[in-house]
Amino acid sequence: ASTIASTLSLNNIKMIILNRDNPTNAFLSQLNNDIIEFVSSTKSAMSLLLPLQKKVVSDVSQIVRTHWPNTSIEVFGSFATGLSLLHSDIDLVVQNVPESFLEISEIGNRVSEKAINELSENFKLQPWCKSSLSLPRASVPVIKLRTTCLNSIGERIEVA
Repeated sequence: ASTIASTLSLNNIKMIILNRDNPTNAFLSQLNNDIIEFVSSTKSAMSLLLPLQKKVVSDVSQIVRTHWPNTSIEVFGSFATGLSLLHSDIDLVVQNVPESFLEISEIGNRVSEKAINELSENFKLQPWCKSSLSLPRASVPVIKLRTTCLNSIGERIEVA
Protein backbone atom coordinates (compact mmCIF):
# COMPACT_ATOMS: atom_id res chain seq x y z
CA ALA A 1 0.00 0.00 0.00
CA SER A 2 2.81 2.44 0.81
CA THR A 3 4.42 1.76 -2.56
CA ILE A 4 1.15 2.59 -4.31
CA ALA A 5 0.81 5.79 -2.23
CA SER A 6 4.39 6.79 -3.10
CA THR A 7 3.76 6.14 -6.78
CA LEU A 8 0.55 8.14 -6.68
CA SER A 9 2.34 11.02 -4.96
CA LEU A 10 5.11 11.02 -7.55
CA ASN A 11 2.52 10.87 -10.35
CA ASN A 12 0.63 13.77 -8.76
CA ILE A 13 3.81 15.85 -8.70
CA LYS A 14 4.45 15.00 -12.34
CA MET A 15 0.87 15.96 -13.22
CA ILE A 16 1.26 19.33 -11.48
CA ILE A 17 4.48 19.94 -13.37
CA LEU A 18 2.94 19.00 -16.70
CA ASN A 19 -0.39 20.77 -16.23
CA ARG A 20 0.58 24.10 -14.68
CA ASP A 21 2.80 26.80 -16.00
CA ASN A 22 3.65 28.74 -12.84
CA PRO A 23 6.70 30.02 -10.91
CA THR A 24 6.92 26.84 -8.81
CA ASN A 25 7.29 24.65 -11.90
CA ALA A 26 11.10 24.61 -11.74
CA PHE A 27 11.03 23.85 -8.02
CA LEU A 28 8.59 20.96 -8.43
CA SER A 29 10.55 19.59 -11.36
CA GLN A 30 13.78 19.63 -9.32
CA LEU A 31 12.00 18.11 -6.31
CA ASN A 32 10.64 15.33 -8.50
CA ASN A 33 14.12 14.61 -9.92
CA ASP A 34 15.68 14.67 -6.44
CA ILE A 35 13.11 12.22 -5.08
CA ILE A 36 13.61 9.82 -7.97
CA GLU A 37 17.41 10.03 -7.61
CA PHE A 38 17.20 9.51 -3.82
CA VAL A 39 14.94 6.46 -4.16
CA SER A 40 17.18 4.98 -6.84
CA SER A 41 20.44 5.43 -4.93
CA THR A 42 18.92 4.28 -1.63
CA LYS A 43 17.43 1.20 -3.24
CA SER A 44 20.80 0.31 -4.77
CA ALA A 45 22.73 0.76 -1.51
CA MET A 46 20.11 -1.09 0.53
CA SER A 47 20.20 -4.09 -1.81
CA LEU A 48 23.93 -4.43 -1.00
CA LEU A 49 23.26 -4.07 2.72
CA LEU A 50 20.33 -6.50 2.98
CA PRO A 51 22.34 -9.78 3.07
CA LEU A 52 24.50 -8.42 5.90
CA GLN A 53 21.45 -7.25 7.84
CA LYS A 54 19.80 -10.67 7.48
CA LYS A 55 23.00 -12.33 8.75
CA VAL A 56 23.03 -10.05 11.80
CA VAL A 57 19.37 -10.88 12.53
CA SER A 58 20.16 -14.60 12.21
CA ASP A 59 23.22 -14.39 14.48
CA VAL A 60 21.38 -12.39 17.14
CA SER A 61 18.39 -14.75 17.00
CA GLN A 62 20.64 -17.77 17.41
CA ILE A 63 22.29 -16.33 20.54
CA VAL A 64 18.93 -15.38 22.05
CA ARG A 65 17.51 -18.87 21.42
CA THR A 66 20.64 -20.48 22.86
CA HIS A 67 20.35 -18.33 25.98
CA TRP A 68 16.54 -18.48 26.24
CA PRO A 69 15.20 -21.64 24.55
CA ASN A 70 11.77 -21.62 22.86
CA THR A 71 11.63 -17.85 22.46
CA SER A 72 10.41 -16.23 19.29
CA ILE A 73 12.29 -13.33 17.76
CA GLU A 74 10.50 -10.99 15.38
CA VAL A 75 11.76 -8.04 13.36
CA PHE A 76 9.69 -4.85 13.46
CA GLY A 77 10.09 -1.21 12.54
CA SER A 78 11.52 0.26 9.37
CA PHE A 79 13.63 -2.79 8.53
CA ALA A 80 10.59 -5.07 8.70
CA THR A 81 8.51 -2.74 6.51
CA GLY A 82 11.31 -2.22 3.98
CA LEU A 83 11.48 1.50 4.74
CA SER A 84 14.88 1.49 6.44
CA LEU A 85 17.70 3.70 5.23
CA LEU A 86 21.48 3.24 5.37
CA HIS A 87 21.73 4.57 8.92
CA SER A 88 18.60 2.84 10.25
CA ASP A 89 18.88 0.29 12.99
CA ILE A 90 17.19 -3.11 13.07
CA ASP A 91 14.55 -3.58 15.76
CA LEU A 92 13.92 -7.04 17.20
CA VAL A 93 11.45 -8.13 19.83
CA VAL A 94 11.90 -11.31 21.89
CA GLN A 95 8.72 -13.05 22.96
CA ASN A 96 7.93 -16.11 25.09
CA VAL A 97 10.92 -15.71 27.39
CA PRO A 98 10.96 -18.72 29.78
CA GLU A 99 9.34 -18.02 33.16
CA SER A 100 12.59 -18.72 35.00
CA PHE A 101 13.97 -15.47 33.52
CA LEU A 102 10.97 -13.32 34.48
CA GLU A 103 10.27 -11.24 37.56
CA ILE A 104 7.06 -9.70 38.80
CA SER A 105 6.93 -5.92 38.65
CA GLU A 106 4.26 -3.30 39.25
CA ILE A 107 3.35 -3.43 35.53
CA GLY A 108 3.35 -7.23 35.25
CA ASN A 109 5.89 -9.90 34.42
CA ARG A 110 9.08 -8.69 32.77
CA VAL A 111 12.49 -10.11 32.00
CA SER A 112 14.68 -9.79 35.08
CA GLU A 113 17.56 -7.35 35.20
CA LYS A 114 19.95 -10.25 35.79
CA ALA A 115 18.67 -12.12 32.70
CA ILE A 116 18.96 -9.03 30.45
CA ASN A 117 22.48 -8.32 31.70
CA GLU A 118 23.52 -11.97 31.19
CA LEU A 119 22.23 -11.96 27.61
CA SER A 120 24.03 -8.67 26.96
CA GLU A 121 27.28 -10.17 28.29
CA ASN A 122 26.73 -13.22 26.07
CA PHE A 123 26.52 -10.95 23.02
CA LYS A 124 29.86 -9.35 24.01
CA LEU A 125 31.52 -12.77 23.63
CA GLN A 126 30.57 -12.95 19.96
CA PRO A 127 33.23 -11.95 17.40
CA TRP A 128 30.71 -9.82 15.46
CA CYS A 129 29.63 -7.78 18.50
CA LYS A 130 31.42 -4.46 18.88
CA SER A 131 29.35 -3.38 21.89
CA SER A 132 26.33 -4.48 23.89
CA LEU A 133 24.55 -2.13 26.27
CA SER A 134 21.72 -3.45 28.42
CA LEU A 135 18.95 -1.16 29.63
CA PRO A 136 17.08 -3.56 31.94
CA ARG A 137 15.15 -0.85 33.81
CA ALA A 138 13.60 0.75 30.72
CA SER A 139 9.81 0.40 30.56
CA VAL A 140 10.53 -2.40 28.09
CA PRO A 141 13.99 -3.89 28.75
CA VAL A 142 16.36 -3.23 25.84
CA ILE A 143 19.76 -4.43 24.67
CA LYS A 144 21.49 -2.13 22.17
CA LEU A 145 24.02 -3.91 19.99
CA ARG A 146 26.58 -2.53 17.62
CA THR A 147 28.12 -5.03 15.25
CA THR A 148 31.48 -5.17 13.58
CA CYS A 149 29.79 -6.23 10.36
CA LEU A 150 30.52 -3.66 7.67
CA ASN A 151 28.51 -2.91 4.59
CA SER A 152 30.06 -2.30 1.17
CA ILE A 153 30.69 1.36 1.94
CA GLY A 154 32.31 0.72 5.33
CA GLU A 155 29.39 1.59 7.59
CA ARG A 156 28.54 -0.55 10.59
CA ILE A 157 25.15 -2.22 10.90
CA GLU A 158 23.43 -1.49 14.20
CA VAL A 159 20.90 -3.77 15.81
CA ALA A 160 18.75 -2.23 18.54
